[in-house]
Amino acid sequence: MHIDIQVSGQPMDALQRAQILAHLQYRLQFVLARLSRRVVRVAVVLSDVNGPRGGKDKRCVLRVDLPQQPAVVIRQRHADWRSLIDGVVARASRSVAARLQRAKQQRRRPGEAHVALPCAPLSVGA
Repeated sequence: MHIDIQVSGQPMDALQRAQILAHLQYRLQFVLARLSRRVVRVAVVLSDVNGPRGGKDKRCVLRVDLPQQPAVVIRQRHADWRSLIDGVVARASRSVAARLQRAKQQRRRPGEAHVALPCAPLSVGA
């Protein structure tokens, strides 16, 4: 699983940036570990829309690329970086697991034309 992280918008100090990136990297690896064989790439864009004015201005867009399927894209805003990261990674994990489960069920489901219908027993003799 390849992880790309970009930070844009309001510049933050080096310590805060390092802490946020470390937390994001840890959460992605921890939560998506069981799905990592089926995840091709994870791209994350973090941005602070309002800068120092505050409010729900921290934004995260997380994209998970899966083989032979559309990408899972999660967008979320929050006032706090850690809560934002935890929420978006949890949503991504649930969405990816659900998408993979649906794909698995579609592969296993027999076509409706192939379903055997019961028929009346044949009478022999008379």
